[in-house]
Amino acid sequence: MKVICSYCGVEFDRKPSAIGIKNFCCKEHHSLFMKKGRRIKCSWCGTTHYRPPSKHFEHNFCSQKCCLEWFGKWTTEVINVKGHSKGHKACHLTKLNKMRNPMLALEPDI
Repeated sequence: MKVICSYCGVEFDRKPSAIGIKNFCCKEHHSLFMKKGRRIKCSWCGTTHYRPPSKHFEHNFCSQKCCLEWFGKWTTEVINVKGHSKGHKACHLTKLNKMRNPMLALEPDI
C-alpha cells in the first residue's frame, strides 16, 4: 500500500498492518521528526549543540568542563567581589560556637 512520509513527503510502500498515524520512509526521518528541541550556544565556549526543550536554561553548556570554568569565573566576579567579608561576622553565632565547643574559647578572637 502506498503512504506518504510525514517528514519529507516522499511516497513509499508499506504493509497495511504497519500503517500508523504518522509514517516515515526511514528511521532517520522518524528521529528528525521527533526532535522538538533546538541548537543552542554554549555560554562558555560558544559552540552550538542540540538540546531538548526540557534542557533549555538561562545558561547552557556543551560539557561539564565548560560549566565548571564558567561557574568558577562567575563565582569570583559576581559572588566574591572585592570587599566582601569571608565567613560570618554575627556575634551571637560566635558566642554560640564558643559555648558549644569550649576549646574554641581558649583561642583568641581574630
